[in-house]
Amino acid sequence: DDGIVKYLCEIDQKLYDRYDVHVDHNFESNPFRKILINFIGDRKYSDFELINTLHGSEFNEKDKKEWSDYHKKHANLRIIKKSYNIASKRP
Repeated sequence: DDGIVKYLCEIDQKLYDRYDVHVDHNFESNPFRKILINFIGDRKYSDFELINTLHGSEFNEKDKKEWSDYHKKHANLRIIKKSYNIASKRP
């Protein structure tokens, strides 16, 4: 045992070190887009104040906190091999 922590990929059931894995939304059960759509739900898009950044748009601080809490409650996250996540290829 070399003392290096290995993580089990939920797709291929193989062990990888931390540099070779990502935390991913489980698309089969509750994809990110579905979580976001449900969060927005019956709120009107104009109810959110969006802030433009170099990376796109973000919620303001109040909405960001609500979104963060909602995401924590509803996201089904898993560890998968980085190349599966980057390429969006799921075997």
